[in-house]
Amino acid sequence: MKTKKVLIIGAVAALAAGVTFFFAREVDMKMPLERYEGDAFSFQYPKDWTLRESVGSTEKYFQVHVFGAIDKDAGFAPSVTLTVYPKKAEDGAHDSARELAAAQGARVEKLPGYKLQEKKDRRLACGVTAEEVLAVYIYRLPLYHPKAKDTPIKEHSLFFEQGDSLYVLSYKNLVADYYAAAPVFDRVIGTLRFKTR
Repeated sequence: MKTKKVLIIGAVAALAAGVTFFFAREVDMKMPLERYEGDAFSFQYPKDWTLRESVGSTEKYFQVHVFGAIDKDAGFAPSVTLTVYPKKAEDGAHDSARELAAAQGARVEKLPGYKLQEKKDRRLACGVTAEEVLAVYIYRLPLYHPKAKDTPIKEHSLFFEQGDSLYVLSYKNLVADYYAAAPVFDRVIGTLRFKTR
């Protein structure tokens, strides 16, 4: 009898969590949106997130980075980043998205507490097939702070190719807050479109 009660309570709690999660996603998906319009691609992101572009100095890349509100305790903000690298034939470092994914994976694997959660192929709405990687690792946060603590970070990345370029689209957040901003990543993925030249 006790076991039945525990199972029923557990099922109700799981259902409530699912409803709460679904509702949170619905609320987030109705947020005011901005459209990033680049030379080669466009996507939507939340209007209240900050956008920055950057260009590599030693390594060739172009990057569009959008990030939300900073968690003051951790000194960390959820972010979605789209990085574009030239292929090796165009003076880049890698021939393919899979090669780039392997090289970046080898670097991330060295981070403390690294754990690969999932790796698979995924077809995106923009028509490309990406290698999808989901992993967790530890950062000492706030960075460079004398009282920094080990903080679990979750990173969700998509590696793919378009034309002469290699792309990495990634979302990073604190493990505890990962699902709170995941709809932003879903929105960027769903609205990413390439422009014909």
